[in-house]
Amino acid sequence: MTLIAQAPVRRDGLDVNVNDLVAIGARIREARTAKKLSQNKLAALVESTGESISRYELGKMEASVTVLTRLADVLGVDFEWLRRRARPCKRVGPPGSRGAAVLDAGGRGPPTPRETAAQ
Repeated sequence: MTLIAQAPVRRDGLDVNVNDLVAIGARIREARTAKKLSQNKLAALVESTGESISRYELGKMEASVTVLTRLADVLGVDFEWLRRRARPCKRVGPPGSRGAAVLDAGGRGPPTPRETAAQ
């Protein structure tokens, strides 16, 4: 599948385009399935709906910064990993805390669930 780059649109403080929405959705799905959460369960945890989570994952709807922040917290990944192509960072601290992200010496987070499975 070839994705066509489109000019970014500035919304809610983020520059986004269709390709970004699809990529963000794929990362949401990857993190959700790694946590073994259904779309409806994740939706309940972030005060959203299963339909919205589905639309985020398919790149059909843009998640606000607030929703992305909630998703990152619940899924235990770094906000920047969700919205960009940076490697994920695990949170340190009790569930629900905003603990520090763990990075390796190269400034990268731990491997993604897909990278771990491939090893």
